[in-house]
Formats: sequence, C-alpha cells, structure tokens
Amino acid sequence: MSETIHVDCDDLRTLAMDSAAPLGSMALLAGERLLAREYFQGTTGHGVALAESLARLLTATAFSCADLDLIAVTHGPGSFAGLRIALGYAKGMALARGTPVVGVSTLDWLAAGTGEQQGWISVVMDARRGEIFAALYHLERGHPRRHLAPATALTPQHWAATLAAQPALQQEPLCLTGTGLLPYGADFRRWLPLPYTTTPAETWNGDPFLLGLLGQQKFYQQRPNGPTMPTLLDYQRQPDAKAKQSVP
Repeated sequence: MSETIHVDCDDLRTLAMDSAAPLGSMALLAGERLLAREYFQGTTGHGVALAESLARLLTATAFSCADLDLIAVTHGPGSFAGLRIALGYAKGMALARGTPVVGVSTLDWLAAGTGEQQGWISVVMDARRGEIFAALYHLERGHPRRHLAPATALTPQHWAATLAAQPALQQEPLCLTGTGLLPYGADFRRWLPLPYTTTPAETWNGDPFLLGLLGQQKFYQQRPNGPTMPTLLDYQRQPDAKAKQSVP
C-alpha cells in the first residue's frame, strides 16, 4: 500500500528504508514533507519486495535514484538478513551516485515514534528465540534520550526485572512500544509490577517518514564532515555460524 502527496520538491530529497522489521517500509521526503510512503511484505522476502516497493515509490513521485540527496537506513538491532538488505541497496546507490548514507538506530527510531510528551519509554523489539532487543528512554522536551540500553538480546522477563529496579520509573509515566509486545504483551503484565501504557500496534514497526526526518537530523549534525556510511551493523547477537578452529 502506498500513499502519496505531491509537493514542490525543493528541499533535501531523502530516501528512508527499513528492512529489519517483519513489515518493511520506505518513504521519500523533500525536507520535512512526505512525498510518498510504502510498506512491503511478501513470500519472496524483503530482498525482492524492497526493490519492487522502491520502483513504485520512484514512479509515484517521478523521481530517480539520481535525484536523491540523502539515504537513511536503520542499522540495527534487527535480523541478520533483514538489516543487510536495505543497507546493501543504500551502499549500491551510494557507490553509483555518491549519495550520502546515514544509519539510524532502530531502537531510537521506535522511541521517537510513540508521540509521548513526558515520562519514560521502553522499546521492546521481538528478537525471536524467546528474547528481545530493548532500551529505556527518558523524554526531555518531547525528545527521547537514551537512559539504559543493553548491548545484547535478553529475555523479556530479565528486561521487566530491570525496569522494575529503576526507582525513577516510579515518579513518571512509563510507555512500552515495539514488536516485542506482540508475543510478550501478556507476560509483561505479569512480570512488570509498574503501571504503564502501550502504543497502538500500528506503531510497533515504525514510520519510515519519521526515519527520514531522523536521518536528516543526523546528516546536519555530522556536518561539515558529512555522514559516515554505517559499515558495522548493531546486531546485538552473535551469529549461529562459527568459523571452524584449526587443529594444530
């Protein structure tokens, strides 16, 4: 499904892409204005679906890859294969056209999309295998600032205990968001002895328009040196495949 707004494209033209979530997404922006937005999910996988969605997105806006000023992609945490798909496309366009690329944390992206104005936000992403990727943010002037972020996947019960041990969460409202609420929402109600709210399910995968805005913000913050293409992805989990050790 795509939704399109036709505007005068005289600002920073930004392509935002995420392929780490079960529901992939992308958006095209001109400055702070949304030109088009696409969501993709198919039996062929994100590798094929992303290319098809990108073609529809460019057709809807009469743009080409040569028209882009910036590409924003999520750099994790997320699935091994999923994260590499969007980054691979971004790198290909960057090498061909010299388009700058910025990486945005998936956790930061989801925290910024809650719409909350005060208090605490806990992002909980489904990491499969009974685990989640998680982070805790405090809202300052309406903007989430990281307060606690484990650098690895962990069990939802462990994260609930970690949140319960934070005295500051007793003083201000707590909001939970992310795909981890789909399999573990009922469990959090049992494990987390704190009052909290949750965001609507449609926000758990993230809005690619917001991803584009965060990418632009990072682009401007990194000037005059310019953005650095994210080469190291934040998997927060070691791969299952291990290199064989040679036997002396």
